Amino acid sequence: MKLDAQVDLIGDIAAGFNTHYEIFKYIKGLVHELGMHAFLVLTLPTVDTLEIGATKIITNWPAEMVDYYDANNLLIDSPVIRRLLQSTRPFNYDVEAINENRDGSKKSAVIGLFQKYAIGKGAYFPVHDAAGGRGAMSISGERNFSQGEMAKLLLLPRMSTTVSLN
Repeated sequence: MKLDAQVDLIGDIAAGFNTHYEIFKYIKGLVHELGMHAFLVLTLPTVDTLEIGATKIITNWPAEMVDYYDANNLLIDSPVIRRLLQSTRPFNYDVEAINENRDGSKKSAVIGLFQKYAIGKGAYFPVHDAAGGRGAMSISGERNFSQGEMAKLLLLPRMSTTVSLN
């Protein structure tokens, strides 16, 4: 699997990144090879941040999806963001399960949105930079990752913080 080779060469790969676009191309290719559809690299929002559009650094989420997410205030009370703010442990998610206790209208809106774009499952990987900036990376599609894949994928967001959170 390409992922194993990427892990072995992670330092060399990261050293070659000079722009967000280079990271975008690399992650998009890896996400596709993993059989997933989307990725998001974001800074964790502060209390006054209301839109995911204000937190995203690099993503291949469709613009319409980001617009809908923000127009419907889905960042506010997001269980994913709450979990990212409370822990540094990576985790698999299922959009239905993680939104189980969310308000009814937001719950159905977010589940429908993620299912529409076939990204109802995946994983989030919290990261931080040397200055203490906090962020996360998600890889989404229609499956969760095995423990082995999660361990290997832990290195990927670390590589992206060299350019992204600075």
